[in-house]
Amino acid sequence: MNVLTVVENETRLMRWKSMTLDLDRRTAQCGGVPIAVSPAEFNLLRLLIGRRNIPLEKDFIMSSLFGPDHGRDLRQADFFVARLRRLLAPFGLGDAISTIAGRGYTMVDDQRSAGPVSGSLALSAA
Repeated sequence: MNVLTVVENETRLMRWKSMTLDLDRRTAQCGGVPIAVSPAEFNLLRLLIGRRNIPLEKDFIMSSLFGPDHGRDLRQADFFVARLRRLLAPFGLGDAISTIAGRGYTMVDDQRSAGPVSGSLALSAA
């Protein structure tokens, strides 16, 4: 479930499974436990959750995080995803980010189906 919630004090929250992203404070929690994420990791979580079950190419991810002229090595996307997987693993969500071999990643709702995804990618940087 991906719900953008506005509470009484107008805090914008994005919720998915046991995770809550506070979009205003730019903080992440899992089961009420704060997760220490960098600004880029927070943005990647928001991107993956907001487009869950949609395969995203590495260039699209990097462009979304750092702008279209990012000039960064696309393997940096691998680094950010690996770090997020390690951070989410204690909460049972480490396998929620599925790899699309050699191309990109997707956040999956059903972790039983997590694993390498084949087929074309839905979103890529043009």
